[in-house]
Amino acid sequence: MKHKHIITLVVMLLTSTLLCKAQFNSEKYDKEAFLMGTLSDYMGYQRTFNANSVSSLYQRVDICRKKGSLNFALFIDSLFSSEYSDMFMTSDNPSEIVNLYSPSLTKLIDKYYNYKPFKGITTQGDAIFYGLLKKGVFKTEKEKLSFLLGAYLRYEHNGTISIANSMSKAALCAKMLRKFDCKVEYTIIKGVPGVHKVLFWPSQKIQELINEAENLNNYITNINTDKIEFTPNGTKYILKEPHKPYFSNNNVPKDSVMRVNGKFVKNITTVNVSELKIKEEKLP
Repeated sequence: MKHKHIITLVVMLLTSTLLCKAQFNSEKYDKEAFLMGTLSDYMGYQRTFNANSVSSLYQRVDICRKKGSLNFALFIDSLFSSEYSDMFMTSDNPSEIVNLYSPSLTKLIDKYYNYKPFKGITTQGDAIFYGLLKKGVFKTEKEKLSFLLGAYLRYEHNGTISIANSMSKAALCAKMLRKFDCKVEYTIIKGVPGVHKVLFWPSQKIQELINEAENLNNYITNINTDKIEFTPNGTKYILKEPHKPYFSNNNVPKDSVMRVNGKFVKNITTVNVSELKIKEEKLP
């Protein structure tokens, strides 16, 4: 019975990750450029660089604000967590805001941006910097299409790419779409916030990209999050199981959260820790 529970847990986690990855066509699209298309551009890509800070902007990959934010964050996590094992999420349940963090992945992301000082500071007093996408950072057609796929998936609104207070992404999308033979109208709607709206008439190649984005969106929308629950302080997510954990002669503290296959897991039925090679991580 014990081995049955272990196999079930591992299969559930592996199946979830593999299904998410299967939806992304890695032969046709570059996942790094795709990620860059999805990232927040509200007043630029904002970061702090104070290693001693507890600011939510430090080493944050992205913030997901709208309905279905957990689904979207889980999808991004599934694409990168196997390579960036330090990736984790935080959640503010009432507002449905989910933050993705990874010290190692943010180092990769920084290579795509030029940073400038922002006028404001964090509540902790840290200087804020905003990133502008570097010119010519996407060189191949595959990278450019991947970036547009991410941007359309994240920012599509009534057939347009619409980004509030965009500092560089909307303009780059308009430029790229023109390069792919689309007729484009780029307008900035004044207000609080201002909206950068890219209206376009797709070429055949971009229509194929739109179809791909719609398929991804349908998949992400239908990700089952019923068994995903965050720890009370919202700092790590766990896979719910019906029984309390039982650790046989492994001395695993009861207040620990474990990472199994890149996921933080708690409340597992009977688990053999040595067999799963679990990396123990204490709750804050």
